[in-house]
Amino acid sequence: MPLTIEGVEFFTTTEVTQMLGVSRQTLWRWRAEGNVPLGRRFRRKSVVFTKVEVDEIVAFGNKIEPIAVVDLALGAGRHAASLEAMK
Repeated sequence: MPLTIEGVEFFTTTEVTQMLGVSRQTLWRWRAEGNVPLGRRFRRKSVVFTKVEVDEIVAFGNKIEPIAVVDLALGAGRHAASLEAMK
């Protein structure tokens, strides 16, 4: 249940991670990498997010991108190497 502070709804980190089905560490990594908004500090300890920020986080978390040829080549090499190691 969102917090309402001065008429603005804010969502806790727990609420955001539950919406996306990701861990707190994943959300923190996305924040550190600059992929999602940082949020706002509440009472000097909690991090909360506005609805607009949550929408940006959800959009990033649900983003689907095509696989680049370079990624495909690197992935195939790792897969082939792991298959070879299993023999």
